[in-house]
Amino acid sequence: MPVYILIAAFLLMACSDSFSPEPDAFNPGSVRITEMMTEAQVLIEQPGTSQTPGWVEITNVSNQAILLNGWQLDFSGSQVPYDFPNGITLAPGDIRLIWMSSEQGDGVLSAGFPIPAQSGSLTLTDGQNTQIDAFSWESFHAHTEISYGRISFAGSSVLYDMPFTQPSPGQKNRLHSLEATEVHSLGVGDPSGVTLDAAGSSQLWVVGDNPGDSVFKITRSGELLKVLSRYQGEDVESIVQHPVNFSLWISEERQRALVNIDTLGFTLGRIELDIPGDDPNNGIEGITINPNNLHFYAVNKRNPRLFIELNSQGDVIRMDEKNFGASGSAGGLSFAGLSYDPQDDVIWMVSDEARAVFILSTEGDVLAVWDAPFFDIEGIAVDREAGMLFLISDSDATLFHVPIEANIRHLGN
Repeated sequence: MPVYILIAAFLLMACSDSFSPEPDAFNPGSVRITEMMTEAQVLIEQPGTSQTPGWVEITNVSNQAILLNGWQLDFSGSQVPYDFPNGITLAPGDIRLIWMSSEQGDGVLSAGFPIPAQSGSLTLTDGQNTQIDAFSWESFHAHTEISYGRISFAGSSVLYDMPFTQPSPGQKNRLHSLEATEVHSLGVGDPSGVTLDAAGSSQLWVVGDNPGDSVFKITRSGELLKVLSRYQGEDVESIVQHPVNFSLWISEERQRALVNIDTLGFTLGRIELDIPGDDPNNGIEGITINPNNLHFYAVNKRNPRLFIELNSQGDVIRMDEKNFGASGSAGGLSFAGLSYDPQDDVIWMVSDEARAVFILSTEGDVLAVWDAPFFDIEGIAVDREAGMLFLISDSDATLFHVPIEANIRHLGN
């Protein structure tokens, strides 16, 4: 993916003033902070300058015009907030940029203070000092070429705080889309998880959540090689192969359990997890292993969305709820398959509901996200040496080969 540089003329057009009558009233929250970049990021130049000071984007999400007289934008690290000039009106749907520099220009809003890369927060208040919106970020989010803002998934109105690998100042937020170079049908009922063969072959292990046979070995073109019929799992969702003893670990969603079997299908042990909630369809969906310390990572689907880390003995180290700026019951995003990436010490995750692929830190924070326009994708395996993602569609019983973009940066710890 090339680095996208937006030209100054486009940004000036996106930032031009829009004057309309002052409304009688408006609802707090009608203007949102929708995207931002910090001073440490070098992608976008301020119009009329050679500077890249960072910027904040605001959007009128209401159906009425809003006059910004008396409004302020306050950064937690600045001594003086930014006062919007009088006479600026946002029409419904209007998007404006506030540059974090002292450079002024015709039609350009400049706040006069920088936003550094470390943790911070922005607060937007109106003329009556009512808080209209707030947005915060952590230091690990500050990465050249990546902006941070809000987006919804799966047609939901819920907004999540997400990084954008393709910044879009002055435009509606969007995700860069992944594309498959190969598509293969699988002779497996309801395949829901996939992992690389850790013993060194180019083959894949797949699990399916049909009653009966649950574990399969396949080629990368989807040909069935082996069925472990001795293991009869219950609502099997994901699989990973242990990097040392080559046994298989499998998640059973309804049982809230991780089950260990050998490559003949004999059960070796299990780990029961105490997951809040009693909905059998909102249990453990993804599992992967870090080969450096043999820690397990797992995710609970939703209600609550949990990121879980266990040590090599199966003791829980962390069980954190992850809602990425949305409320706990927010829709449009579920957690599904996981795959550990040793090159960057990160975890790839897929969401069937959001139709998206995420990179997470080993603490479960989102570092990057892409649109994955494939139906019902529940499994993911990453092969950085081959530069390939393998995605599994459950209901379509399909294996997708998706190239990893060459310019994926080091995003990990």
